[in-house]
Amino acid sequence: MRALILAAVLAGVPLAGSQALELYGSFGTGLSFTNAQSGGVNWFGPHQNTGDGDQTSPPFTGALGVAFSPDEIGLAGVGLRLEIAGTGGYATRLTTNSFEPPTPTFFYQTDVNAWTGMANLWVDVPVADKVGLYVGGGAGIARIHLETSDTVVTGSSNDTNFAWTAGAGVTWRVATWAVLDLGYRYVDLGETETELRDFLGPSVPPSSLTLDMTSHQILTSVRISFPAGWIF
Repeated sequence: MRALILAAVLAGVPLAGSQALELYGSFGTGLSFTNAQSGGVNWFGPHQNTGDGDQTSPPFTGALGVAFSPDEIGLAGVGLRLEIAGTGGYATRLTTNSFEPPTPTFFYQTDVNAWTGMANLWVDVPVADKVGLYVGGGAGIARIHLETSDTVVTGSSNDTNFAWTAGAGVTWRVATWAVLDLGYRYVDLGETETELRDFLGPSVPPSSLTLDMTSHQILTSVRISFPAGWIF
């Protein structure tokens, strides 16, 4: 929250007593369509890991932010929102080939659990009295835990990756203090790698599985506004 306030001060926006500034918190959920492109080498052969896996899961989201109206930032017709956001619930199981097609007979079953934390900037465009559109994105980190096995080799890892997002959506102000949000997000969670080991012994370098993960999300959320006077 201090970072958001500092950003507003640096932008020359008066905070105290402003009627055109909103502090807010939001929470929501939806559907995340996650894809993982497989790479690396399985030492049992050796064979190139190939293919990709897809899975759908229900993420949960939360954010704290500050919104500036068009009058406050001096840009006709648009507003801005700065927020710190987190998304969790990327818990999923992915199936990929453990060696090259056209005749794969072993497959990795990979359990993934991930969350992201990002700083986002959204541009709000009013289209009616209580309805608006927005577009924007942000960047931050993805924390990913995975466990994998193809019944011959196994592996697990914990990685922290650079992550970024871009998206758009529509908002509907249902009360002076509440906004409903329906939006789309594209999320790049980066590449995660795990060393592969034989069930009966140590790994034989270079033996690894990599997963380059992305997600398409449809999210619905509720944004709750807090009067600036509550904080300042």
